[in-house]
Amino acid sequence: PDARTHGTGYFDVDYVRQYQNGAPLLPQGVSAISASTTGNVLACWGGSGNNSTPIKLGAWNAGNNQKWTVTNLNNGYYSIRTVNGGRSLDCTGCNPNDNTQIELWDWNGAACQQWQISQTSGGRFVISTAGTKSNGQHDVLDGQGCSGASGTNMLLWSWGGGGCQQTWDFISR
Repeated sequence: PDARTHGTGYFDVDYVRQYQNGAPLLPQGVSAISASTTGNVLACWGGSGNNSTPIKLGAWNAGNNQKWTVTNLNNGYYSIRTVNGGRSLDCTGCNPNDNTQIELWDWNGAACQQWQISQTSGGRFVISTAGTKSNGQHDVLDGQGCSGASGTNMLLWSWGGGGCQQTWDFISR
């Protein structure tokens, strides 16, 4: 159409798409965070919600120690907090390097408690720490020994393309 084209006087919309300004589409409210390899979920081990409680994978049992609230911090990162006491997913000693264990700790807003959640082309998610290693890289949440089995300790590790337990599903609970 150009200036010579006459309009019909109305506008017809075929469909509308809604986008979230580049943010991944995460469920609202409480979620289980499930290992894409096995379906086991992040759990505050032993049912505890105390500081220094280790985070491991476990079979879903609907306990509060397996339910998480993900909150957008509006800085490109999210907090991930347990429903079981409200403490935050945390890198032990605020260390951003390979083999750092993941635990619960009182929320303090440090980089070791802020997580970038990125969606993969397959629709799964990668969870990486805001803290940076000396080479400027951000480690990702991974199962120790490349495992997604129940009882596996969660730790930080370099991104390996998702071949190990490095991708996750968020399931509304």
